[in-house]
Formats: sequence, structure tokens, C-alpha cells
Amino acid sequence: MVKIGKGVCGFLACVLLSPLEVTAQNITEMTAKLEMNAIRSLFIREDPVPSRYFLDVKAEINNGNAEAIRLQKGQFEVTIQEPGGTPIQLGTTGFTQQDLNNGGNSISFVVDMGPANAATVSKMIYLFNLVGAQDLHMVIRGTAEVGLKLPRGWFYEPGRRFGVELHFRPEMRREVLLK
Repeated sequence: MVKIGKGVCGFLACVLLSPLEVTAQNITEMTAKLEMNAIRSLFIREDPVPSRYFLDVKAEINNGNAEAIRLQKGQFEVTIQEPGGTPIQLGTTGFTQQDLNNGGNSISFVVDMGPANAATVSKMIYLFNLVGAQDLHMVIRGTAEVGLKLPRGWFYEPGRRFGVELHFRPEMRREVLLK
């Protein structure tokens, strides 16, 4: 009877501790396997009441992990960069929760670009140049709580935030096919 008790306790400890062990060792590697494949749409809109500009973004994010990942309580800074240049901050964004299953995931987020002034218009010019310039790329960098999908729900390390960085480098075709 004592042997069965130890075996059960050992089994339960193994089952309960293994996700903690895997998460603590590999969560940074798992967030590194997130890639921004495409930006499906960019829409700039003005909110007249506070007189601010917002950028609505729809992007395609690939999760290269076998497990689903959940990002929650995310705070991100969106910038445009050129190699060796100073990053141009477009604005900040955040979300309460975003599930990323294995493979491609379509996500939407809103970037607060700032008040209606010359500095915000300058950011918009860089954004328009992002589409045609090969040397510019968009970077989304920030932190979030990262959860892993387990058979019985989601697992988080309480109070721990992990860095997430996504890069998007647009590729332009030399020829545009018109139909």
C-alpha cells in the first residue's frame, strides 16, 4: 500500500511539475518562434473628439510552436526602422488577450499615433514609405504574460512578463500583374 502511495505521489508530482519546468526553460524560445508574415491592412483614422490619429492594423502572425500560445495584458511599441537608423515610433498598442494557434493567425490591433499635429503627420509619411522602401521595416516590441495551452486549460507563470518582438519587412514585386 505504501508503494502505491509513493508511486501515485511521484506520478502526480511529475505531471504537475513538468509544465513548470518546460515553461521556465523554453518560454523565451517559444516567443522567438512567433513571426509576422504579412500585414493585411493598415487604416489611419482620426477620432475627432480627442483630436487624435489611430492606426488600425490587421496582421498575419505565424506560431512556429507545436503548442498554442496566449498573450495577455500586452503592452507594445510600434516603430519603423531602417538599418543603422534611429527608430521612428509610430505609437503604442495593447490588448487584453490574443490566442495564437499553431500556424497562421490573423490578429487586429489599434496603434495610438498621437494628436493631430505635424509630428503625427511625419509618422504617417514614414508609414506610407514603409510600403515601397525595401530598407524600412516595422517592429512591434513589448511585453506580455505568456500562457501555454495544456490539455486542461492554459498555464501561466504568475506575475511574469516576457518580451515579444515581431519584425515585418515588406517584399515588393518587380512587376504588378493587372487583370
